[in-house]
Amino acid sequence: MIFDNRVTRLLGVDIPIVQAPMGYIAKPALVAAVAEAGAVGLVPGSLGIDEVRDDIHRTRDLTDKPFGVNLPIAFVRDIKIVDMIVEEGITFVTTSAGSPDKHTARLKAAGLIVFHVVPTLRGAQKAVDAGVDGLVVEGSEGAGFKSPRDVTSMVLLPLVASRLNVPVIAAGGMADGRSMAAAFALGAEGVQMGTRMVASLESPVHQNMKQAVVDAEETDTMMINQHNGKPVRVLRTQATAPFELAVDGDPMALLGSILDLYRDGDINASLPQLGQVAGRIGAIQPVAEIIRETVEEFEATLTALAHRYPSSTRRSERTTMGYALTGFDGKVALVTGAGRMRSIGRPAAVELAKAGCHVVLTGTGRDPSRYPDDEKAAGWRDIESVADEVRAHGVEAMTAVSDVADEAAVARLGTEIIERFGRVDIVINNAGAARGEDRVPVVDLARLCGATCSTSTSPGRSWSRRRWPGT
Repeated sequence: MIFDNRVTRLLGVDIPIVQAPMGYIAKPALVAAVAEAGAVGLVPGSLGIDEVRDDIHRTRDLTDKPFGVNLPIAFVRDIKIVDMIVEEGITFVTTSAGSPDKHTARLKAAGLIVFHVVPTLRGAQKAVDAGVDGLVVEGSEGAGFKSPRDVTSMVLLPLVASRLNVPVIAAGGMADGRSMAAAFALGAEGVQMGTRMVASLESPVHQNMKQAVVDAEETDTMMINQHNGKPVRVLRTQATAPFELAVDGDPMALLGSILDLYRDGDINASLPQLGQVAGRIGAIQPVAEIIRETVEEFEATLTALAHRYPSSTRRSERTTMGYALTGFDGKVALVTGAGRMRSIGRPAAVELAKAGCHVVLTGTGRDPSRYPDDEKAAGWRDIESVADEVRAHGVEAMTAVSDVADEAAVARLGTEIIERFGRVDIVINNAGAARGEDRVPVVDLARLCGATCSTSTSPGRSWSRRRWPGT
């Protein structure tokens, strides 16, 4: 999937997923892994200036991709860190935990892109007035320090996006493609993930902390320290539970032993800051895998929604020339020999797509090892171009270069299709051997497809359940 929006253009990345700048967690290995995956890694600026500088250098040793730095205003130990960030050639900064007026002008004058983290519409307006390039809009379901007047992402995100014309990155509750698709529907152009990255292979925290994320249910986090006006969302543990309804005491004192938690794995030693989305995270995975699966699920979610709720224009596309295919909505069709330009494969696939059918397209395509003769190779249509036509109708398309005469290739193809779709309802076999016009007449297509999985459209091998029991 190709992302092209204000976030990707401003930050110079391929994927608008940002790794949250978690202190002691977002260390060089994690930041670099995110950057290498085409997303946005952030070095936390909450530590001492020397450590932040060292983390920048070590991250650059691991990747030549762009990454940024977070400047948590209330926790900055040395104001010279701003000059250091500029001197180090960092191009993207997020500011948080303080007034956007404090450093935005200096950073912008130096040519940096600045996004400010906001928990309210009022805070967002103030940041825009201060001259920031964009916003990280953070809902109260996220981990860590929160606004005393909490608002969830479902309310805050569309509110800010509808009132202010700047790019928005959604934070709080983001962990996968579905939550990313939801955020984009509400007005975001990127998402920030924190808790999801804690449970990554490259995260430096102890295995106990990572496993706590995986084991958590959606109700296992809570807000503490509300009586002091500085709420923090944490995992409910033996150490933190007494503070859930407390009206006195200072749970922040436990932050002094944070390394006993992150480094040594003592869950009860400090404050394990996790978001509610921990209840949706089921595995510890490499960063590249997390980002890849997020993008794939994001695209699949958008496609499924477009198919399930087609626009009136798209509905009309499914009825052409006075006829309409019926009974195909949501089914899965396999078209073999789909790559040949003048065969019935392409028009059959397109007509099925118009009827709401997901289509798997296979063929020997332009494989030079199989068809070394240039003239013959030129007669085969790129299967991916057929897939694009199929996807234009709001359904899914899967492509594969496969020969139905090859039993092993058939078995591999069957496994891939079942893993993705769970079934096959229709097979049009050897479509490449039958000549076709611009489209297949509806009566012929209905006859070809019928309700069987062994229909053959040409003199050739017929696909049977014996060859592939998954049909």
